[in-house]
Amino acid sequence: MQPFDLTTLTGWLTAINQLASGALRLEPAAFQAALTQPGGQSVTMVLLFLAGLSATVGQSVILFANRVSRRRFAVSLVTFAAMLVFSVIVWVASIWLLANLLFDQQRPFNTVLIIVALCYAPLLYGFLVLLPYLGNILAVILRIWIFLATIAAVAAVYEFNLWAAAACCILGWLLLELASRLPLFRVARIRQWLWRLSTGRAQLHSPDELAEQYARRAGQQDNDRTG
Repeated sequence: MQPFDLTTLTGWLTAINQLASGALRLEPAAFQAALTQPGGQSVTMVLLFLAGLSATVGQSVILFANRVSRRRFAVSLVTFAAMLVFSVIVWVASIWLLANLLFDQQRPFNTVLIIVALCYAPLLYGFLVLLPYLGNILAVILRIWIFLATIAAVAAVYEFNLWAAAACCILGWLLLELASRLPLFRVARIRQWLWRLSTGRAQLHSPDELAEQYARRAGQQDNDRTG
């Protein structure tokens, strides 16, 4: 893989494209470049943010349905992309901790973070979730792709077999799901607060909820007319 030239915007775009292409194919050279080349870690985190941005665009029908303004729309995209980056960092922390506690294996946290972050390269296709009919199927495929890539990456970093790596990834995910439901963390309230902050809307409504409300109002108006 060619050395990164991060002195220009073109160089950044080329580096991101190189890492993304290699990560999608699980090429060891891409992961090695992310860890060893100057600026490789920064490029990887930018790539993760762009993946989150693409995934947010894929879910933007919710923003449209809630009639978010253009400025708020842009703020929401950035906010939710940043939330993905944060969630990945927390998941990596749980994997890193479990590998240490369960298997007595220690690796630099930053190394594990960069390797797992690269596994989110398939989420660059997250905007395709907007496609009618195929969107939900593509969303599932992308999540499975990311999860399997993460297991392979963790196995490589820790020199685990796939079962041990899968145990760290799955248990780490379950740990996060459990923690998110504890009253101490109040994740639902944090999400609601971020939604209000970024969109200016007091309540998040799904497209189905809005359609149901519209149908209810339309039915009520018809009853009023006939009454």
